[in-house]
Amino acid sequence: AQVIIFFLFGLLSCTCGAEGNVNPPNNNGNKGNGNDNNVPTFIGGNNNNVNDNGDDIFNKNGKDVSRNDGNHAENPNDKKNENGSGSNEKNSVENADNGSGKSDANTNQNGEDANKVDEASLKKILKIVDEMENVQGLLEGDYSILDKYSVKLVDDDDGETNKKKMIGEYDLKMLKNILLFREKISRNCENKYITILPELFKKCSNVDDPKLSKASEKIKKGLTKNNMSIEDFVISMLEDLFDKINEKFIKDDSFDLNDYLIDFELINYIIMQDTSDLINDLLNMLKSMNFKLESASLDKMVKNAQSGMNLNSKMKEDIIQLLKKSSAKFFKIEIDRKTKMIYPVQVTHKGATMKQFALNFLEKNNVCEHKKCPLNSNCYVIDGEEVCRCLPGFSDVKIDNVMNCVRDDTVDCNNNNGGCDVNATCTLIDKKIVCECKDNFQGDGIYCSYSIFNSINNFIFLILL
Repeated sequence: AQVIIFFLFGLLSCTCGAEGNVNPPNNNGNKGNGNDNNVPTFIGGNNNNVNDNGDDIFNKNGKDVSRNDGNHAENPNDKKNENGSGSNEKNSVENADNGSGKSDANTNQNGEDANKVDEASLKKILKIVDEMENVQGLLEGDYSILDKYSVKLVDDDDGETNKKKMIGEYDLKMLKNILLFREKISRNCENKYITILPELFKKCSNVDDPKLSKASEKIKKGLTKNNMSIEDFVISMLEDLFDKINEKFIKDDSFDLNDYLIDFELINYIIMQDTSDLINDLLNMLKSMNFKLESASLDKMVKNAQSGMNLNSKMKEDIIQLLKKSSAKFFKIEIDRKTKMIYPVQVTHKGATMKQFALNFLEKNNVCEHKKCPLNSNCYVIDGEEVCRCLPGFSDVKIDNVMNCVRDDTVDCNNNNGGCDVNATCTLIDKKIVCECKDNFQGDGIYCSYSIFNSINNFIFLILL
C-alpha cells in the first residue's frame, strides 16, 4: 500500500510540475513571431519581432524573457507582438482581402482588355491578309505587282522608300474591285453557233417554217407602213442586236449567248428569203460595222466600271498596265462564207483600245495627275484640287518651304485624330495608327469623301419629298 501511495504521489508531483512549467520559448519556433503563446505560423509579419537572443532563452542581460506570467518585467517583444504581430496579421488579411484582391481583379481586367485589343488587332490584320490573297489570286501572271509595295500592318516597314511605297487596306479593296471588273470583261463565253450552223442553215432555208415565216410577214407589213427598206431594217436590227449582246455581257454575270438564238434565226431567215443580195453588201460593210461595235463596247465598259473611287496615285501606272494588258472581250459579226449565215464571235479588244479604256477609267475616279508628294504621304483630289497629306505617324515639317513628312512618335489618336480625316475613326493597332472612314464616307481614312451612293440616295429622297 505504501508503495502504491508513493507511486501515486510521485505521479501527482510530475503532473503538477508539467502544468506549472512554461512551454519552451517560441522565439524562433514560430518563425520569428516572438510570442510565447501557441500561435499560428506568422504570415506577413515583421522580422524585427525576432529576439536578439536567437535560440537562447535568455536576453543579453541574462534575464529570462521567455515567460509572460505578469510576475516579471514586461517584455518589449511581447508588446510588439500584441500591437505589431496582431496588427500585422490583421493588415496581412486586409491586404489579402483588399490589396491583393483588387490587384488580382485589376490584373484580370487589364488582361481581359488586352486580350480584347489583341483579338481585334489580329482580326484586322487577318482581314487585310485575306484582301492581299484575293488580290494576288486575281493578279494571276501579274502576281509580283504587290512586291513593289509595303502593306500597312502586314509588312514590317514603318516608312516609305523611293523603291517601296506604302499602301493600306482601302487601296487593296480598290485594286480588288478593278481586278474583278477586269476578270468580268475578260471571261470566255460558250458559243455553240459555229457547231449548229448546218442546223441553222437548214431551218432558215425552209420558207414555210411556221414561226419564222409569220414573224417575217409581220415585219414586212410594218416596213411598208414606215416606208423603210428591208435592207436598212436588217442592218439596223444587226447593229441593235450586237449592241444589246455586248452590253449584257458587260453588265450581267449570268449572260448566255444562247438566249439570242431566235434573233439570229430571224435575221438569217429574212436575208435568205427576202434579200439574198444583201449578204454581199454586208460582207463589204463588215469591217466598219465591227469597228463601231468595238468602239461602242469600249464606251459600255467605261460606263459600267466603278466610278468615284479615291485611287492611290502611287498605283496609277500599275492600274493602267493591268487594264491595258487585260483580255477584255466583245462580240463582233461574222459571216460564214459557205452558208452565208450570220453569227456572233467573241474576240479580244486591241491593246490600243484597252489603253484608252484605262485612261477613261482613271478620269471617272479621283486620282492625282500632276501633284508630286513627298515620301510617307498620299495625294488626294479634294474639291477638284490635288492635296498632299502625311501618312499617320508622320508630321508635316517644312524644310526650305518644302513639305516633308517626318516620323513623329508623339502622334496619337487623342492629338488631331492621329492624322486621320475628321470623318474617320482613329485606332491604335500594333503601335500603328489606323484610319477608317465612318459610315456614308469612302476613302483610306486619311481622306474621306462623301459616298456617291449615299449622295444619290439623298438626292432621290429629296425628289420624293
